[in-house]
Amino acid sequence: MRTLHKLAQDYEKSFPNTTKVIRENFYVDDLLTVPDSVPEAIRLVRDLIQVLGMRGFTLRKWACSDLRVVSDNSSEFKSFELDAEVEDKWVKLLGLLWSPSRDMLKLNISTFKSVTTKRNYFQPSEVFSIP
Repeated sequence: MRTLHKLAQDYEKSFPNTTKVIRENFYVDDLLTVPDSVPEAIRLVRDLIQVLGMRGFTLRKWACSDLRVVSDNSSEFKSFELDAEVEDKWVKLLGLLWSPSRDMLKLNISTFKSVTTKRNYFQPSEVFSIP
């Protein structure tokens, strides 16, 4: 996070809106933001690829729920495959699953046949004790 904040500081004059997004909308290695319009989203994707690339951060995958943003991006970096007819594609996002085509979040949880308690929810190897 410190490196991303430094990058935003270094390019703040050249890319003020993009660096604000970098500073305020990154959560570990996920960037979650909602631009106000399709042209702004297209510009943001291009600027993010450029600014992050200046310091060796390659934007490997990105997704958007609007096909116009995905199809208009002419960069060499591919977006997550977004097909309006296929609704079973999900992107991992902060421990959740997101469907860009449906713009829907999903949470996978394990179900138990008995009453769920902390004891039967956590596996013994996952339980940490504090001395």
